[in-house]
Amino acid sequence: MDLVAGWMQALFAALLNMALAAAVGVAVLQTAVSSTATSVRLVGMARRACVLLGIGLAAYLCAGTVAMTETLITGLPAALWLVLTQSHFGAMIWVALTAWIMLMVATVSSAWQIRDGLFGVGLIGFALARAATGHAADQGFVSFSVLI
Repeated sequence: MDLVAGWMQALFAALLNMALAAAVGVAVLQTAVSSTATSVRLVGMARRACVLLGIGLAAYLCAGTVAMTETLITGLPAALWLVLTQSHFGAMIWVALTAWIMLMVATVSSAWQIRDGLFGVGLIGFALARAATGHAADQGFVSFSVLI
C-alpha cells in the first residue's frame, strides 16, 4: 500500500498534469496557426495528449482507490465502484470522464468551429475535475483553491 500511496498516485497525477498541459498547449497553438497542414498535425498531437489523459485518468483512479480503501488487487473492482459512487473523488472522476469524452469527440470531429469549442469546454472541465480530485478540494468543490 505504501508503494501505491507514496509513488503511484503521485506518478499518475504527474502524468495527468503533463498530458493536460500538452493538450492546453496544443489548444493555444491551434488558435495561432493558420496553416492547414500544421493544424492537422496539431489535431494529431491533441489526440495523443487526450489518449494519455484517458490512460492517466484510469491509472489515477485505480491508484487513488487502492490508497483510499487499502484494498488488494482482487477487491479492486468492488472498491472502484464504491469510490465512484460514494465519494467526492469518484464524482470528480465522473466529471473528468465526461470532459475526456468531449475532448476525444473534439479530436475526431471535422467541423472546425464545433471542435474548437468542444475542445475548450472539455479542457476546462477536465482541469476543474483534476483540481477537485486533489487536496485543493478539501475546502469544497467550489472554492478558491480549486479555481486556482
